Amino acid sequence: MKKFKILSILIFFSIFFILNSENLKITATGDIMLGTDYPKILLPEDDGYYLFSQAESILKKGDIVIGNLEGAISDSGDLRKKIVEGKSYAFRTPEKYIFALKRSGFNLLNLANNHIRDFGEKGLNRTKKILEKNFIKYTGFVGKNAYFDFKDKKVCVVGFSNYSGMNDLTDLKKSYNLIDSISKKFDIVIVTFHGGKEGKDAMMVYDKDEYMFGEYRGNIYRFAHTVIDAGADLVIGHGPHVPRGIEIYRDKLIAYSLGNFMTYSGINIQGINGLAPLLYVELSENGDFVKGKIYPFKQIKYKGVVLDTSYGVVKLIKKLSEENFKDNEIFIDEDGDIVKK
Repeated sequence: MKKFKILSILIFFSIFFILNSENLKITATGDIMLGTDYPKILLPEDDGYYLFSQAESILKKGDIVIGNLEGAISDSGDLRKKIVEGKSYAFRTPEKYIFALKRSGFNLLNLANNHIRDFGEKGLNRTKKILEKNFIKYTGFVGKNAYFDFKDKKVCVVGFSNYSGMNDLTDLKKSYNLIDSISKKFDIVIVTFHGGKEGKDAMMVYDKDEYMFGEYRGNIYRFAHTVIDAGADLVIGHGPHVPRGIEIYRDKLIAYSLGNFMTYSGINIQGINGLAPLLYVELSENGDFVKGKIYPFKQIKYKGVVLDTSYGVVKLIKKLSEENFKDNEIFIDEDGDIVKK
């Protein structure tokens, strides 16, 4: 009888780990800008290797590791935008800093954002070449999605924003049609987007249009629901520079903003702007949310990301999720674990 009981326990755990191993694992962050050489040099020492050191082991938990690259990685290119103090900035990171990203486990970067063309097409094209050379995939531009094979499943990641040549999140009909067509060819579809209002008063999610300095940046709530209706399995947002809430819609997870993750210089990281969530998500073989976790980090100016023992970003996202989504089907506990109710 005792042997039978032990055998039953072993079988149970064997089945559990086999089933668990089939889940697709994603780790995701918000904005990344490793330092800039414009208009003056504000760059980390040692090529930035230390910036992600405390987060590296967690990042590498993902089969797909996603971040938003906020600015060009290039040693060339001329400034192509008007700089207004306190309103607009330009970022260009030297090419050697790509190794900090590669070493940390990033294998996919979203380029659909308002800074990737700060140094024109030359800076953008050089960024693409540097990523390709280092086997880091990218997405965000029309016709340029990222593809992964996981077990016997085909995965597609599609980036959106609201700028020229990029998949346009402000056009809901086109967004729906694009994801609908992709979902017919792929088993799992992940959407990552850069949009919405910015700043401390931009943490709440509403079903309404959002603007920044007069620029239309989409109805983010409507966009996220639209792409899931079209077949997306996970939606990861960034852009507001602050965290936003998380909800489940039709068994799919939406993280409306992961804020800043590693923005070394030129971006405000005071207070909540410095909170840096690292999101871990597992998806079933049909793309449904299985479980997740918010790992709490914060940014220290000129030092990178460090673990936040006060769990500040977990408390904030938990609060925002509960206030924004009254009928939410997930629960976030004090340790950051995200579970279905």
